[in-house]
Amino acid sequence: CAMARVHPTGFHAAPSSSSARGCLPGTNCCVVVQQDQIVAIEKFGSFQRILKPGLSWVGLDCCGVCVGFRSISSRIHQSGVSISTKTRDNVFVRVKVAVQQGLIEEQVELALYKLDNVTEQIDSYVSDVVRSFVPTLLLDEVFEKKDDISRAVEDKLKQEMAVYGFEIKKALVIDVAPDRDVVSAMNEINKQKRLRDASQ
Repeated sequence: CAMARVHPTGFHAAPSSSSARGCLPGTNCCVVVQQDQIVAIEKFGSFQRILKPGLSWVGLDCCGVCVGFRSISSRIHQSGVSISTKTRDNVFVRVKVAVQQGLIEEQVELALYKLDNVTEQIDSYVSDVVRSFVPTLLLDEVFEKKDDISRAVEDKLKQEMAVYGFEIKKALVIDVAPDRDVVSAMNEINKQKRLRDASQ
């Protein structure tokens, strides 16, 4: 039999599942699973079991019709989400959030089959939390309460993504950027204040 080598998904891509086939035509009776992969065996399209890293015999196959594979990366993945919203004092800000996610080992089957696009789903949840939280704060409070926003995002993601087999390790607000005109105005105010202080 030929040996099918299932290539790992890219680290920079979200850990969505993907179909895989053998590197040689004719059969999928053997498979090599990389250490940073989780691979499922499918027989006639139906899930059978999860394979451990290394070389595995998966059964008789004809032309890749009987046996197939589905793979997903087991690495921790970090994605970034950028959301534009408005504060309570009507200042437009762009909030950048970093999210680290991985797989729940006991729920790998859900991660493989239940969610089509992990990144889009996480973006949607993060945007929902930020756009409901930030408008309740003044601009200065947004900077002061970055940790509160981070916790709100993390709690929401942990609750929602667990049903898809994903564990949220950390969500962190890494940047809050007001509109350029607002930044210029703030810089001018600070400049005038320093000039007044220097003249006294």
